[in-house]
Amino acid sequence: MGRPKEFKNRDSIIITLEKEMREAFEEIRWREHKDIAELGREAIIEYIKAHAEGNSTFKLDQFQDPNFRAVPTIHADREKWISHYKDSNREDRVKLNIKINDLQKVFKMIEVNENRK
Repeated sequence: MGRPKEFKNRDSIIITLEKEMREAFEEIRWREHKDIAELGREAIIEYIKAHAEGNSTFKLDQFQDPNFRAVPTIHADREKWISHYKDSNREDRVKLNIKINDLQKVFKMIEVNENRK
């Protein structure tokens, strides 16, 4: 007989959850009248959208290098930025200051252009 045409290009994924997590999931999805398969598809689609391009700045093998240090995210706590800056060498501090100055110019330019409208 075979699979219906709309399912020919689909595949299944099986996941396991801790019992407590499965129970919480079931309670929420029933309350919201959501289908398990549709929730799974939505979660995977969102994951793909968020990660499809990857990290254009860093490659995975760089994180294995003991000398590699990633810059904290822009919204990281002040303490993380202080620690990062203190632990940086002179060359990295110069690069960071150049980038900060450039970003300030970009933000200022955007604000000026928005005020002209």
